[in-house]
Amino acid sequence: MKHCIDELKSRYPQILMPIKKGIKDSEEYKNVVLRGEDCPYKDTFSRNPLDKLESVITPVGEVEVLSLIDRDDFIHAVRALGNKCEPVDVPDSTGAVAIFGLNNWEKVRAGKDNYKDSFIILSSGNYSNVTCDMVNEITNNDYSLTKDSWRDKSITIRKYHELTHFVMRKKYPEDIKAIRDELIADSVGIISAFGKLDERLLKLFLGVESDTYRKGGRLENYEGGSIEHIPDIIKQIDHLKELFNDNNDIDDIWNNIERYM
Repeated sequence: MKHCIDELKSRYPQILMPIKKGIKDSEEYKNVVLRGEDCPYKDTFSRNPLDKLESVITPVGEVEVLSLIDRDDFIHAVRALGNKCEPVDVPDSTGAVAIFGLNNWEKVRAGKDNYKDSFIILSSGNYSNVTCDMVNEITNNDYSLTKDSWRDKSITIRKYHELTHFVMRKKYPEDIKAIRDELIADSVGIISAFGKLDERLLKLFLGVESDTYRKGGRLENYEGGSIEHIPDIIKQIDHLKELFNDNNDIDDIWNNIERYM
């Protein structure tokens, strides 16, 4: 059976290139990425049989989602497709990345005018690097999660989180506020996985605990994400809880995303 990497390497040949500092400025990189030449490197992906590539239809168009089980595969794909094969840091709390404006060489060769893709890459680890036990503790075991069920819900949260970013960026490309956008995307992910918005999880994922911060939470990944912003973040979370008002219709949320921005 054909692996999803085989489908991708002809579209985005840089996915096979090595990750090393300064490679984006090399003629070799420019030949592959900007001129569409064949990549001279062999595939180093683990090719897990559970890896998959799927298309998701949203109110603002179709987007492909690549799920990679192996963490090293995920990190390589993020660096290759989203960071020009440069060895950027990918924090443990980062489990998904949305990429916009990716040159698709299959479309270029076919003479299509719209040859730039939007693309989402997902990993399979615990969402926001939060363990099953941490979720059960913060929610008083309301969901009775096991490691397996939490892994499955993590994948769902991650997928709908990034799809929500895709919808927001397509609808409002100039209206970007990092922490606000993360809270909205997390909210949709939580609703998709649990059927409702649980504000305890919103706080847990960012690392907000009462008026303190849990080191390793995602808050530190975002510009302006310092502990001095925690009171404002808690207010935003309370406001979002009111706005969503137990709405679990994802299409309705996406169609009216401006309500929550």
